[in-house]
Amino acid sequence: MMNAKTRHAGLVTIVDLSGQIVLGEECFSLGKLVRDLLAQGHNKILLNLAEVHRIDSAGLAHIFSGFGSEEEFNRTMALNPNQVWAHDWHARGLVTSGRTEEAIAQAKLSASLDPSPWSGDYPAWILFLARRYDLALEYAHKLLEMAPNYTWGHFMLALVYEQMGKADEGARESLKADELFGTDQKTIAQLRNALEKSGARGYWEKKLDYYLESAKAGYAPPVLTAEACMRVGDKQCTFEWLEKGFLERDDLMINLAVNPVFDGIRTDPHYQDLVL
Repeated sequence: MMNAKTRHAGLVTIVDLSGQIVLGEECFSLGKLVRDLLAQGHNKILLNLAEVHRIDSAGLAHIFSGFGSEEEFNRTMALNPNQVWAHDWHARGLVTSGRTEEAIAQAKLSASLDPSPWSGDYPAWILFLARRYDLALEYAHKLLEMAPNYTWGHFMLALVYEQMGKADEGARESLKADELFGTDQKTIAQLRNALEKSGARGYWEKKLDYYLESAKAGYAPPVLTAEACMRVGDKQCTFEWLEKGFLERDDLMINLAVNPVFDGIRTDPHYQDLVL
């Protein structure tokens, strides 16, 4: 759970954070908070992370969403050319704008600057979005060699296996990531049972049920839910959740132009409108 309190010191807005900033409602709410402050004209923002005991790459992504411009990257490079997160975010901007080879080069550079698993998942994700599944698979395996229970390593394997036509293997890795994310044991048991009985399709049907129940209780990540809809072949559901992603400014909407999960609807005019 993440808590955030805002205070002011002169022209600086200080956001005191505590708890954890990980994939889920925490990182999405933090991204929204930062964007709202910027929209209100508060352009000197200090995030106080002293009381944050855990943060993953999704948390970082939502903190820095909106800071990936070429100009910002060049300013950062002038100050510190070895700033890993800057290379990561520049790579993401490049891959989503179709500059694939440049994105791959930035991802490789980022991984060389910090080969630890805690930073290596982002380059692997860029390689996945660039559709270099061979390299993404290699990087994901390297992550898990260093840290066998690293959540994002299994998450990346799930994405890559799925695109390589290994749907059941992908679902098993996704289930492993669910466990490591801390999903409650009752849900894990239901997901595992669905996977064992009906393979990847059963797993994703149950995962979609889980997202929809979470939405009723308060929140479900729009684009991840749309991806689950896509995997079970529910086009209407997919577009409903992508629309939610657009309205809620889900950071993952940035990837629509290249996210291979949505290839089946890529030529649909509705999808094209969302991409543009």
